[in-house]
Amino acid sequence: MKLNYNDYEEFFKMVLKTDHVDLYTDFDPILSAKNEEKNKQGIVYYTSGIDNVLQTKAFKRINRIFQLGTKFYSSNRFMHTRGEHSKGTYQRTLDLLVNLCKKEEIRKLIQENHYEKYLLAELMRALLHDIGHGPFSHTMECVCNWPKGFHEQLGKRIIKEDKELNEALNKIFPNLPDLIEEVERKNFLGLNGLFEGQLDVDRADFLPRDNYASTRECIDISTLVIELFDSIEIKKIEGTNKLIPVYPENMIGKIEKFLESRYDNYQYLYYSNEEKLYEHIFKEFVIELLNCNEEFKLKTYLAENVNKKPEEIDLEEYLKYNDIEFFKGILEIYGKTKSERLKELASYCLPNNTMIKSLYIGILSSGEKTNQYGYIDLDKDDIEFLKDVDKINIEDSKKLVEQNFLIKRCDSSEELNKRLEIIREKLNLKSIEDLSQVGILYDISKNELYKNKPGEEIYIQSDDGNIYTFDKHPKRKIELKKFENNIIMIDKKHLLRNIKSKSEIMEIMEIIGILERENGENKFDSGR
Repeated sequence: MKLNYNDYEEFFKMVLKTDHVDLYTDFDPILSAKNEEKNKQGIVYYTSGIDNVLQTKAFKRINRIFQLGTKFYSSNRFMHTRGEHSKGTYQRTLDLLVNLCKKEEIRKLIQENHYEKYLLAELMRALLHDIGHGPFSHTMECVCNWPKGFHEQLGKRIIKEDKELNEALNKIFPNLPDLIEEVERKNFLGLNGLFEGQLDVDRADFLPRDNYASTRECIDISTLVIELFDSIEIKKIEGTNKLIPVYPENMIGKIEKFLESRYDNYQYLYYSNEEKLYEHIFKEFVIELLNCNEEFKLKTYLAENVNKKPEEIDLEEYLKYNDIEFFKGILEIYGKTKSERLKELASYCLPNNTMIKSLYIGILSSGEKTNQYGYIDLDKDDIEFLKDVDKINIEDSKKLVEQNFLIKRCDSSEELNKRLEIIREKLNLKSIEDLSQVGILYDISKNELYKNKPGEEIYIQSDDGNIYTFDKHPKRKIELKKFENNIIMIDKKHLLRNIKSKSEIMEIMEIIGILERENGENKFDSGR
């Protein structure tokens, strides 16, 4: 359904129960659509109350956290942020709710039961869904040994406990932080599947956004997402009071295209060999830093977060760090540490001088430091940081990694474990995890095109009225495929330091299945 300014204005008048509302707008090309009937021009609509949320320190922090963690090391195209993605997810949700409220039965249900407050809660749930992410997004979870979903638990604490954010939310509507929890707990209108599902508002934004950065099709996916969400009906499962979002049968081809694009992104982007290697390099850097005898600000920060539970995190200290502050910490360590190994790992974690400046200035231009004329206002700390970058000659980390690491892909996790177990026995180590002490790392990543997980189903109503989950629909055409990426990574310098015998090293290389090129150059299978 084609939406315009008046539609959004009418929606906010209804949910805020007011006769007048002023809307702010931002442009975001990722939200654009090709379809003439949709005519979506990439506009984000929000009120002054929501703008107050965007101006909080907690939200501004995620404007300085890269959406794809360390992916920018492979290309400076990957500089979009969690803040941009969060605003995009908010707008996808706003479009969804505006369209649903145009349906008479939904609008009547909301107004008769005074559910307008829940619509506001769903919007803020979308806007703040990533507020708990740490520096470099999911990379932080890896280096701190946090389980999946840790940032979501932290986010809930930030919404409830951060005074500035809490006050901004309560000015929009009383007790809004509590209402955000309530809509999730009650599964309001059955919308949980569109917040934590396989085709949800989160994925509906990050898929076209990440595709755009990787030069894959973006606008087509964005158009597809708009068409899918426009088609959603809220249905009651027969014989129960459970509500679910349902797509019509004519959308099954578009659902398949979305799921295939997401599947490809996990295989070739999020779980690529290069991405996983950088995650493990950062983790090795953190381990070495925490075990050193020197004191650094970044060491203190990490010591307070590694292996902690969500309730144990000091939120005030946690919220002080974003990607820029983390970079500053690594730079300090690189310039001051006496440890050869720590300096080496720090060099892998830093972009070169030119790129780190570009990243720094680029992320500052996300909004809060841009003046009315479009110029960036650098403060004293910004200027000092850029001067420090000039003082240190940082080599290109991508080239350093290519020169110093080898990657071997295994056909299965069984093959990987068998190879590593043989090496473990040979080196007389207690477990294969201990192989990291000598420079041998590994990673196992898996994903599926569609997971039949309770609460995350995609429901499709056939033309005869029957409702199926996507995997059971008789007109589904694509295979429910899976992939597994199993890699062994070799830190050559660290291996040479720990194993002096050349013949023993060659034997380890043979067990892993890595051979040197005949011309003596180092093999680096970056893969995909």
